[in-house]
Amino acid sequence: MGMLGNLIAALALTAPVAGTPVTLEAEPAPTNVTVAWASPTHDKVVITWDETGDVRNRIEAVNADGSPANYPQFAEAGQPNRLEVDKFSVAAGESGDVRIAVTVTGPTSEAISEPGLSPAFDTDMPPAPVLTSVEPLTDGTIKVNWTPGQVRADVNPGDPLDVPAVQPPLFVPVELFTDPRELSEPSTATSFVFGGPASAITAVGVHTVNEWTVNGYLGWRATASYGDVAGTRVTATIPRTSPAGKKLTITGKAIMIRSFCDSGLRCQTYEYDDAGRSLRLEYRTGAGAAWRTVATTKAGADGKYTVSTTFPGIGEYRVVAPVVIGNGDKLAQAPFTTAATRVRPGAL
Repeated sequence: MGMLGNLIAALALTAPVAGTPVTLEAEPAPTNVTVAWASPTHDKVVITWDETGDVRNRIEAVNADGSPANYPQFAEAGQPNRLEVDKFSVAAGESGDVRIAVTVTGPTSEAISEPGLSPAFDTDMPPAPVLTSVEPLTDGTIKVNWTPGQVRADVNPGDPLDVPAVQPPLFVPVELFTDPRELSEPSTATSFVFGGPASAITAVGVHTVNEWTVNGYLGWRATASYGDVAGTRVTATIPRTSPAGKKLTITGKAIMIRSFCDSGLRCQTYEYDDAGRSLRLEYRTGAGAAWRTVATTKAGADGKYTVSTTFPGIGEYRVVAPVVIGNGDKLAQAPFTTAATRVRPGAL
């Protein structure tokens, strides 16, 4: 082989083979990684760092074990060593050891340095409030009362993104269809009257808000408490005549009405047998007189009921399903009163 052949052979040994990845030279890790709020509104976070040379960086929130806590973002070579991001780019739920990792990468995002890490910080959600009562009222509205949830200890006090806790805490009431619909600005109030009616709403509730929430809702149910609500309908067959001193017997059915919505917020109502619903039979002598309870009963498994009382003479009767006051665990049910029926003495 001549000199030219030897040269070609030597080049063949040193040239990269097509399709073989080229190993990039390792870069020093970025240093002095910092995080801070961009403004007093706490909407965005500013990340800064120092680096050797002009390189491409991957910036991401990581957990204590180094695993990604959110989606990464990139700063190209030639851009400032500063990135302003939406706070949800660094939010990682209930963790007190989140850091921002800045890593030098190659053109296809492969890491070519160790990560530079910011100080640890937390992105804790506020505690959910405790619903003490969910009360559907006779006018169709729903009154909800709550108390603040148990405040958690700050697992990482004094971190770069800590802000003074708001006391008393701020709340936002919400109606729940498929997603929450916020009904007021944040306030310290611990009660709210929802427009209702109970038969058209899946649930009512309230969120606690802090700097890591958006108008009370971030997607973590840890910030919220909800109470399911249902409407009510009662039928009653009341005889219009009854022998005085004999049993007056009334039959009917208790029905629960609930609303459910799909992801497109198309809502439908469904009726169910209201098994076990407490009912009372009320009587008055005439218009303007006070109603008084003369018998009580409970609906059966099929929602049907029978209730009797000794007929005292002419008067009006009605069946009442009293309100069922709920909370975060117990279904709230709206009250219902049937139309009054005047019953006269006479043969059945």
